[in-house]
Amino acid sequence: MSGNRRSNKNKRKTRIYSNCENTLQRRRKKSVQEYFVKAIILAFLIIVLLSLYVKKTNVSTICYKENSNVDYKVFLKANEFYEKDYSQKDNQYIASLIDHIVADFSYDLEIYEADVKYDYKYSVDAEVNVEEKTTNKSIYNFEDVLIEEKKFEGTKDKNIKIKEKVNIDYNKYNDLIKKFVTIYDLDEALATLTIKMHINIDGIDGNFQRDGNDDYLVSLDIPLTTKTVGIDLNTNLIGCENELITCDSGKSIWGKIVILVLVLMEIRYIAKLCKYMSKNRTPEDIYKLELNKILSNYGSYIQKINNGFNMNKYELIRIDKFNDILGIRDTIQEPILMYESKEKLKTYFMIPSRNQILYSYELSVTNQSK
Repeated sequence: MSGNRRSNKNKRKTRIYSNCENTLQRRRKKSVQEYFVKAIILAFLIIVLLSLYVKKTNVSTICYKENSNVDYKVFLKANEFYEKDYSQKDNQYIASLIDHIVADFSYDLEIYEADVKYDYKYSVDAEVNVEEKTTNKSIYNFEDVLIEEKKFEGTKDKNIKIKEKVNIDYNKYNDLIKKFVTIYDLDEALATLTIKMHINIDGIDGNFQRDGNDDYLVSLDIPLTTKTVGIDLNTNLIGCENELITCDSGKSIWGKIVILVLVLMEIRYIAKLCKYMSKNRTPEDIYKLELNKILSNYGSYIQKINNGFNMNKYELIRIDKFNDILGIRDTIQEPILMYESKEKLKTYFMIPSRNQILYSYELSVTNQSK
């Protein structure tokens, strides 16, 4: 009779505990859902704003026209053959008659778009290069600055016009390289004097970017140490219309700030959700995690039984740790039996031995709450 009362009392305790746990689980589930919904809403807002921001900052194309040219005159030393004291470009010149060269560099850029803001700069220098004829590898090289770099910042003009007159002391470089070639007996060497104008155009705040390299070059190539001289014009400017300039259609710093704030809020909500779930784990959660861990790691050693187990036939020895049950199994070579209560709140891991001793490890929700 007293046994029945104890059994009923234990059942009532189990039901009360189960009801309390269900209430706590509902509250916890509701809190988790609230955090999760907030995180989902923020993630949705971030995706929408990012898509709008990317769409807004897609590059557009505008057209421009550019052109460059170098006009030059080769001034001659006094002689009895030439009437003029200079010769026009695109001729062949006798090196010994050259006194100096005057080059007029020009560059024009016309932009077919309003409100394009940019910086630009240019400079002119002379480069002397001596290279081995068969390998084309440089033997001697140096540069002189002829016109220091000139900078123009924050330009809004739709047109750029650059004009620079450059006096080239041909004999200075020719005499120097003749001496170099003679001293080192470099009869097979090729020497060139290159006069270069560098032009660089940069957008401001990233809103202007030209296709390809923004550093453009116009140059004259003048051979040295030769009896006659032919001057070649070189440029990496295409000099045609309808070239493309990529131009951002307006990146807003406020857009970046709003997106960054939302991302930080999203991180905060996710962190709070993880912290809440970790801090508010119920004994039932811990019980299920521990049970799943055991079954995942040692499931091959365990046989589950569903119809109960009569412990009255055995001398019961309670084991405190599951690892000890594993050690006993290895020693007596008997299977580990697993039985979980109907309420799913308690699981027994048992090893019945042949000498009527029952080794039992109990995993229960109540143990996790201690």
